Amino acid sequence: MAAIADILSTRELALLIWAAVVGLYLASRAKGRGALVGLLRAFFDKKLAMLFGSAMAYTVMVVVVLEAFGIWTVGELKTTVLWVFTFAFVTMGEAITSKDKGKKLSAVARDVVTVTAVILFIAEFYTFPLWIELLFVPLTAIIGGVLALAEREPRHVPVKRIVETLLVLIGLGVLAYSTIMIANNFDDVWTLATLRGFAIPIIMSLAFIPFLYFLILFVVYENALTTLTIQGHSKPMVRYAVFRGIAVLGGNVDLLDRFRVSLNLEQELTRAAIDQRLKELWQAQQRSKNPPVVAIEDGWSPFEACEFLTPHDLKAENYRRLYEDWWTEAGPKNVGPGLMPGNLMYRLYGTEYAVTKLKLELYATDRGDLAAGQAAFEDAAASLLEGALGPSAVDQFAKQMALGSPFEFKDTHASVQYVIDDHHRDRFSDYRREIIIGHHQHIDLFARSHSGEAE
Repeated sequence: MAAIADILSTRELALLIWAAVVGLYLASRAKGRGALVGLLRAFFDKKLAMLFGSAMAYTVMVVVVLEAFGIWTVGELKTTVLWVFTFAFVTMGEAITSKDKGKKLSAVARDVVTVTAVILFIAEFYTFPLWIELLFVPLTAIIGGVLALAEREPRHVPVKRIVETLLVLIGLGVLAYSTIMIANNFDDVWTLATLRGFAIPIIMSLAFIPFLYFLILFVVYENALTTLTIQGHSKPMVRYAVFRGIAVLGGNVDLLDRFRVSLNLEQELTRAAIDQRLKELWQAQQRSKNPPVVAIEDGWSPFEACEFLTPHDLKAENYRRLYEDWWTEAGPKNVGPGLMPGNLMYRLYGTEYAVTKLKLELYATDRGDLAAGQAAFEDAAASLLEGALGPSAVDQFAKQMALGSPFEFKDTHASVQYVIDDHHRDRFSDYRREIIIGHHQHIDLFARSHSGEAE
């Protein structure tokens, strides 16, 4: 026990003790044993084992290089093992499941070198006695659970604020204790070993980014191969699509993922269709670097229209082809209380060069959720109208909304519709409110429900 205590901090030891307690409890229960067996089977799945194994091999290679330059020593072994489980494996999962994989890589690089890394290092340098750390583990877990529940219900906002304040106070207390201990033991703390302990996780995290990049590329291409093969496309065409994507788009993760999604819409995969999708993606990428001006007589610039509702956390991205139209969306954004609150969606339709239809939707399954979301819907609708048509349209919208019924009015370049669409089926109901801004240039190429939009 003394040997373990020399290796692990009291905080790490407390976490291990509680993990062992929870593990033993689960093992003593039939359902718990089933969950543990399932977890172990998943961990040792062939694909996961290869994934984790490749990450471990890459880490070993980085360690060997750092050791050759005298940066890494065996004294950093514990730090390295903890880094693998708390950063490498976790970041791999986040990168694979992230919708915006390119931005995820940038976020990893940014987070590694922020002041947060310094604060965490200081807070972790000195820990409390073991009995205090043993109390802290369940306490912080309970507080975290209460916070998660409080965030779901607006009526629990006072509780949420109290819990957040408590967490901040605990964090400040931990940081203050560690800072005081460092100040009192300054000569013993600021050594080469301490500098290594601080620098090693940062260096290894930065060195891990190339691995994440190639992992994401692999996942994107594997998803493309799997999806296109399942759809029944011929293997020669699937291989052509993959190799052409590599040749034209290279290592641009975002464009490769968009290319994969665009091919999912093709009923018949041909060389001409593949080349056309690549051409459109490349041209769209070039336009994004220097967005062309779109005259209001033709519609709205896709780049500007995507930003209309950014202040309302509804920023649309990746304006792309959907069958014969071009399309994108933002949301859903929850705007009501409860476990299944109402939500807002923002959708844009048009041509390759101009957006010609804007739609803001509020959807709810309960009248209470509908009422709670109505204010957020009207606020966002006013911003959308101002961005698309100007202040006069906002004034007209406010006057019509005061009447409380569906309406339509026309502007110089577009028409504005307010739609109320309620459905009641047995015990189930759904409520929808829509603001639709249709430019006079908009052409519905074919009727379809927005539920047909594919990812």
